[in-house]
Amino acid sequence: MRIIIILLFVFLINVSRAQLINNYGLKIGITNSFEKWNYKSEFPNDFETGTKTGLNVSAFAQISDLPLFAEIGYNQKGMHQRLEKTSVSDPEGTGEFINLYNRVDYLDFSLTARMSYAMPVVTPYLFAGPGMSVLIGKDISPGYDVIYNDYENVVYGLKLGIGSEIRNVLPVTFLVEARYNYDLSNSFKSELLKINNSSYELKVGIVL
Repeated sequence: MRIIIILLFVFLINVSRAQLINNYGLKIGITNSFEKWNYKSEFPNDFETGTKTGLNVSAFAQISDLPLFAEIGYNQKGMHQRLEKTSVSDPEGTGEFINLYNRVDYLDFSLTARMSYAMPVVTPYLFAGPGMSVLIGKDISPGYDVIYNDYENVVYGLKLGIGSEIRNVLPVTFLVEARYNYDLSNSFKSELLKINNSSYELKVGIVL
């Protein structure tokens, strides 16, 4: 995590010196992610996992005066699954449940186009664009290793969201943002199973 924060500050220092950069800043928030497991078989048994809440932190920069924003960040994604315990005497289930959590950490890159409407205090906006996530770590519950050990190192997706910049209220301009991330490529793929990730993010940030 410390290395990620250092990389974000190095990114900001460099973009602040670049002539092609206009606004830049930092964001932090929470990520609610889940996975869809698609089985290939005669009797499909597709299901969506439960959501897992994680942390996200990122740095962003506007490219020149264009409505284009580049962003790099650290994002904790994953899933949770609620399973019923079984025993020899109760093979159908004991009525007791356990919660299993799997976390996958990504370095996210995105380039989004923004459509905004400027007002004196608030500037609401919509944005969309492609993204790329590079797997940098994971924390997996026992029994899931056979899946997550073969997770793709890079996945590509689409980001859609809404937000608003707020100025003249605090000494700095700050923003709030909500986004939906949908992976266009699979995180895992075998002859029998494909896994696809989706997530929702809530962020707050400052323009430096």
